[in-house]
Amino acid sequence: SVAVAVILVRELSVVDYAGYTAISGLLIALMVISSGGLERVLPRYFPELRPAKAEPELKSFCWSLLLLRLAFLVVFLLPLVLAYPLISNWLKLPADDALMWTFALYALMFGMGLHLSRSLQALLLQRSATTGLAVEWFSKLAILLAWLFYHRQISLFDAVWIQGSTAALGNLYMLVALHRHFV
Repeated sequence: SVAVAVILVRELSVVDYAGYTAISGLLIALMVISSGGLERVLPRYFPELRPAKAEPELKSFCWSLLLLRLAFLVVFLLPLVLAYPLISNWLKLPADDALMWTFALYALMFGMGLHLSRSLQALLLQRSATTGLAVEWFSKLAILLAWLFYHRQISLFDAVWIQGSTAALGNLYMLVALHRHFV
């Protein structure tokens, strides 16, 4: 993640890096607002269900929380997407629909990745959580380097798109690991 940050600092233009910083701040604010307190539920109840030999309940609870997190993200992303022209003007971002939808993808994947990682950790599957994050960050680094090699520059849109798509890769790995745990 440090290498990715260094590459983005060095390769984005000043204007694009300012936009990237604003988007990152918006992303963090969105995660706090849309969490619904679920980050407290996972470590609190998952360990209680495990020793109680309540695997079917644990499985159902885990998938329900995952769907609830997805719903929270969608509910909070919709007004953000609808208000994007105002937000882009306020944050001095390009008023570009492609950037808006790319940010929405990134925010959705980032939020789901946080939830999946915490779920795996609460289930004592730290290796799967760590591997999922490694898949995300090493693919992010590889794609950024390949992009720069072929295009010699990176734009704000490209950076956000790469962030969202590689987060989706890590999420896919963690989702499969979660599914395998319960099968």
